[in-house]
Amino acid sequence: ATTSSTITVTLPAVASSSGRVITVIVTYACKNTNYISIVISAGSETIDVTGGSGSGSANSISYQSPGAVTLISDGSKWHLLSEFGGTVAY
Repeated sequence: ATTSSTITVTLPAVASSSGRVITVIVTYACKNTNYISIVISAGSETIDVTGGSGSGSANSISYQSPGAVTLISDGSKWHLLSEFGGTVAY
């Protein structure tokens, strides 16, 4: 990309995703101030972010490349299992 851009990944409904693991990997390396920002959205549902560097819950995770985040659903909410590299905000 020659300019900053944002990609939104919308998680499926948590109730129908019990046991589902989702990993979002961003491989684009940052160049100067250009970056790809990933927004992982749970809509009106919540993501428990205590498995990463955050605390509590959030409706979305903003992530700047490169790196990866992994989430799992327990049927009632999404849980952040891990984050690697990049810059993560909740």
